Amino acid sequence: MRERTTAILAGIGVSVVAIGSGIWLARLGAWGLVAFTVVLAGGVVGLLVHHERHRPADPVDEDDGDRHHGYEWSP
Repeated sequence: MRERTTAILAGIGVSVVAIGSGIWLARLGAWGLVAFTVVLAGGVVGLLVHHERHRPADPVDEDDGDRHHGYEWSP
């Protein structure tokens, strides 16, 4: 699955869980927890959207040749 699809599904999933939790907590009369759940879900979805918009470009596979990466032993 592509990263964009995963981010969209994660955002939808977080939103559905937040709405369900909000409805359940509202029935219990816990409005402070409803507000906390909505703010928390909004923050998570906001982070997902921010990450998706500022995702770095896919790295291009380059042939390094004989370039050393610091892990090889050399005399």
